[in-house]
Amino acid sequence: MTANEMMGKESEILSGPAPASIKAHIIDFNETDLKDYAGSFAMTIENVLTQKECADLLSFISPPGNGAWPVATVTAYNGSQIPDPKSRLCERIFYTSKVIADQLLERILPHIPPEVVTLKNAPDITGQYPVIRKETWRICRLRDELRFSNMDPASTSSHIAMAISSTRTAQRAS
Repeated sequence: MTANEMMGKESEILSGPAPASIKAHIIDFNETDLKDYAGSFAMTIENVLTQKECADLLSFISPPGNGAWPVATVTAYNGSQIPDPKSRLCERIFYTSKVIADQLLERILPHIPPEVVTLKNAPDITGQYPVIRKETWRICRLRDELRFSNMDPASTSSHIAMAISSTRTAQRAS
């Protein structure tokens, strides 16, 4: 498949409207066993894809011939990748796509709290210099490097999760 054909296929996967069942949940760490994270921000956004979109996306990114997903690894001190089932007991696929990342952002952005989408005077997140320069930062994209994790490799009806990282994905708005 050529690069243009890949981009065309990628843009077709999430071409429909967002599901009406999307729901966002902000995690209150005071109500969990992870009280050390109280005051931190985390959230989940469920049902971002329809069942068909999910199946199409998984079919597109999965190894050919319904092959096995690679076991998730951790980076060792020397930069090598090693399996560590104590910290990563799942299978994981990395897939790079600006097209899919942009489509996902379009769907999730309305569900992210405005104070997270736009950061002003947030030195714990942006560092001191944007505060000193009176800059405002806004989410402008997701990382193109998407991660898909099969959380229960032994199950025939696995739960697939996708982690979205926001590293280097904000831009100055002022």
